[in-house]
Amino acid sequence: WNEAPTEKLTLYHGSGKNFNEFDIDKAGKGDLGYGLYFTPEEGIGNLYTNLDASKIKKMWSKSSVDEVIQRRGGNPNPTLYKTEIELSPDQIYVASKSYDNQTPVVQSKIDAIIKDFDLPPIDKSIRRGWAELYTNLELEAGKVPEEVFSNYGIKALKRDTTYSKFKNKNVGDIYYSIFDDSIIDIVDKTPIK
Repeated sequence: WNEAPTEKLTLYHGSGKNFNEFDIDKAGKGDLGYGLYFTPEEGIGNLYTNLDASKIKKMWSKSSVDEVIQRRGGNPNPTLYKTEIELSPDQIYVASKSYDNQTPVVQSKIDAIIKDFDLPPIDKSIRRGWAELYTNLELEAGKVPEEVFSNYGIKALKRDTTYSKFKNKNVGDIYYSIFDDSIIDIVDKTPIK
């Protein structure tokens, strides 16, 4: 694929742990599947540095509390990470857009995944086409969707809920689920007291 040049994105990640590099094998599952989650908003990243049970219930669900606390290992060293991540728009599947609104290169990558794994077609008019593709990869092909995406050059999913055309105002945030830890450079770590 002839991809657009990469851009350096400054993104933040909040964690209950202090570490020196990101490891995709330690990724968690969020609403964009397994991945390393980042946001361009420092304040939002900071929210994730010190999660107690009430915050977890509010952000995920009551049933997620034990799993999230266990995965995070408590909050012995809450830390905010400022990172620089090299991504091309042609390496990002924008989860808040339909197939028809992805870059032509991302569309061709999606088509190649469907063809190469002999998957049923996805509904190209809906915004959750990525989720349909994930399900098909897992159930029809027995594959880990994030690994397949990364192998086909889709290194991240992006959700942009900053603007609602229905409410005609900003209503949410931008965040990324990154599948390729090699593109993440830690620029700064801030311990949170």
